[in-house]
Amino acid sequence: MVIKPGNILFAFIIIFNLTIFGCTSYCDPQKINQLIENKNHCEKDSDCTLLSEFIVLGCPFGCYNLVNKNEDFSEIMKLAQSYNENCDVCMYDCIQGPKQNEIECINNKCVANSPIS
Repeated sequence: MVIKPGNILFAFIIIFNLTIFGCTSYCDPQKINQLIENKNHCEKDSDCTLLSEFIVLGCPFGCYNLVNKNEDFSEIMKLAQSYNENCDVCMYDCIQGPKQNEIECINNKCVANSPIS
């Protein structure tokens, strides 16, 4: 079998791109943050809850994320698991989050009517 120089260069470019772009893409929290933001919509107060009722994300995704409880969180869960397994994890303390009766739907967004961090 004869290996041509062009084939070696092609293989190198593919391996390089997978190494650089494939490995770092799941260490960017922006995709997860955007998915969380997309899940924050509502028509009434009872649509809203804390994402931590389904998934505990922690740092760097904020202490409390308000979402529509009827959404599917499987993609967020998968990406967060990959993030936690492959990326530097930070830590911070969070105060107690809002109670369910402190979360309301305002202008089609879930919001806490008590201060949260």
